[in-house]
Amino acid sequence: MFPNEIKAKDDIDVNRFFHSLDNTTKHVMGGIYSLNGCRKAVELAEMIAGGEAALREKPFVSFITLMISPFKVDKDYGEITCYLAEKGLPVVVPTEPICGTTSPITLAGNVLTHVAETLAGIALVQCVNKGAPGICGSVGSISDLRTMNHLGGPIERAMINAAVAQAAQHFELPLYSTAGTSDAKHVDIQAAYESAMSNLLVAMSGANYIHDAAGLMEADLTVSYEKLVMDNEILGMCQRVLRGIEVNDDKLGLDLILARGPGKDFLAEDHTVRYMRDEFFVPHLANRDKREAMRLPAGALAKAKQFVNEVRWKRGGSKLPADKRRQIFKRFPEIRTAT
Repeated sequence: MFPNEIKAKDDIDVNRFFHSLDNTTKHVMGGIYSLNGCRKAVELAEMIAGGEAALREKPFVSFITLMISPFKVDKDYGEITCYLAEKGLPVVVPTEPICGTTSPITLAGNVLTHVAETLAGIALVQCVNKGAPGICGSVGSISDLRTMNHLGGPIERAMINAAVAQAAQHFELPLYSTAGTSDAKHVDIQAAYESAMSNLLVAMSGANYIHDAAGLMEADLTVSYEKLVMDNEILGMCQRVLRGIEVNDDKLGLDLILARGPGKDFLAEDHTVRYMRDEFFVPHLANRDKREAMRLPAGALAKAKQFVNEVRWKRGGSKLPADKRRQIFKRFPEIRTAT
């Protein structure tokens, strides 16, 4: 979410974080656009938490700065990173080397650049405040050397981020990674297979956070609401894969197999009833009906469009207490609200 109507750079961050926190009870992670804007966003979070110590004890926000490839710490991002480290708040220090432009053309060279740059960010955080929660980051990709365009959906991007995730595990550090993006211009089969392949590969590599995982198309420049809904289904399948196949005596069902014997079904067994709701991922969009039993809307995209339209007309209401909102608006009159 980026508030394009806000022109003052120092007002962007407080608007982005306020409207996110006002509309969800989930953790909010976001990029930062200026040091003053970062200070405002942190103060906002402290007001909601009930103080500086309370936010540090249980942070419900985290922040993204950036290392600049190749091998540069930007002055603004460097100062923001140091400020957040002093505050003891979670800060991601990702890097985005691109094969053939800001890193060597090879995947191995790109991964090496990734690791060196993001570890430099972690070192910066620890030099400022030993033990501060710094998080490695991986946002790299490849470019189309015919046009020099950045690419969002190639399988090599997923391979790079998966490899960096494995390196981060070697160093026993958390990793903020990238997957789920596509170069498609429409919500079509390309958007589906590029997003599914990268999300599953990076998830299985052990990345702790995966950003851009839903909704993005056109080399990360376009967001589709319908693709957000479809990617949510892809992510549900990825989570089921990560849960794996649990093996224990009860799940194996050996005694039941022996008791039923050859030629008998398991449909009415207590074992079936006990596990039938938890063992499988049940999609909301995918059509599993026989052709003659299909109901409209039948296709996944049509169902996604219907869901988006339903959500657009719902009024969710603020997630923040009314008195807290009044305090925030008084302290930050630059926060824009719908009129």
